[in-house]
Amino acid sequence: MSRVLLFLLPMFFYYSCGLETASPDYNSDLIIASNFLHPKDSVHYKNFEKKTKIHIKIIHLSADNIQNQLNNAGYNSKIDLIFVKSIKDLKSINDKNLHAFSYNYLKSELSSYKPVQNNRWLIAGIDPYIFSYFEQDSIIRPEEYSDLTDGFLWATPNEENIDVFLAYTKYHLRKNEKGAFRKWKQNLKRNQVIFDKGTDSLASQQFLLSKESDILSDKRLSKQKKRVIFIPKGIKGKYYSDKYSVALVEQASNFHNAKRLLKYINRLGRIPAPYHIKPYPKDDKKDNISRLSNESILSNLDKFN
Repeated sequence: MSRVLLFLLPMFFYYSCGLETASPDYNSDLIIASNFLHPKDSVHYKNFEKKTKIHIKIIHLSADNIQNQLNNAGYNSKIDLIFVKSIKDLKSINDKNLHAFSYNYLKSELSSYKPVQNNRWLIAGIDPYIFSYFEQDSIIRPEEYSDLTDGFLWATPNEENIDVFLAYTKYHLRKNEKGAFRKWKQNLKRNQVIFDKGTDSLASQQFLLSKESDILSDKRLSKQKKRVIFIPKGIKGKYYSDKYSVALVEQASNFHNAKRLLKYINRLGRIPAPYHIKPYPKDDKKDNISRLSNESILSNLDKFN
């Protein structure tokens, strides 16, 4: 009997100290790899650092480079948390490298996030597709995304950010006549004009279709006092958005500290960043956001043929 106990005790110790109940980390640093946060943005985590004495270090990497680092270094990558700015980034980073949270832990400790991808990714904010323009009483402005296919000229400050927007439309037109999306996209592109960056003293005054972050993160555009940000309607009256997501690296060096930051963001209600990131809305009745699943969006992220 004593031999059995000696055999079971190490196993009991191992499971009782599982990742979600691990003791505090001795290392006071916490490393975030992100494709939208930069090293200088650690200043936005000062309140967390004061409360916990945990130092935040941010490494700016593309989603592909984050995956490469995880592949090359494995559990020695030094990355604890991953913060990404787009749904499409979830295709670049292998879920097997990420920790899967239990349902009970998410419900009790991280309830403001929306878990996806088998609870390995947590949606922590939205980035709406918006119209931005200078208000003029004499000019009629489009109010729906589809209006841009019918005579309204538009530009975008970041062409590559439109692909998730197109994925929404492709999904909603999937049951229409053959070639419906291709025709819709051709009409949209027909009305697109080249984005004029302007100068430091006079930024672009064009009508823009973009993610909200493209406006808020561009100092020239965000400082324009007369520039309006308008959330239009999509199909079924819902607006489209990209998603900010966070993930915890499996067996991260600072696993416990990483969970403390996730819980801090959960209580704060938003990701600390140099511009305001809207939290993921929980009440559909108060927010006309499209609830199209990540899987549906990702499956339509292709060459849009």
